[in-house]
Amino acid sequence: MTADQDKILFLQIGQGNKSAFDTLFEKYYTRLCRFAYSFTKSVELAEEAVQNTFVKLWLQRNSIEITTSIVSYLFTA
Repeated sequence: MTADQDKILFLQIGQGNKSAFDTLFEKYYTRLCRFAYSFTKSVELAEEAVQNTFVKLWLQRNSIEITTSIVSYLFTA
């Protein structure tokens, strides 16, 4: 999946498309957990941080403006 496909998914998420959200979650969840683990050294804390990021993304889907790539936003969040 390319950055353009990620942008399309994010636009669909903004419209409330749960399937697009699930696709984005499945694509990045493991990578984000590994990244978070490198800071926390705890699987549980890493997973919680990533889950919180995705919850925030869903809850604020109408107001979040991403000026970089979706993946950059997720790793920064």
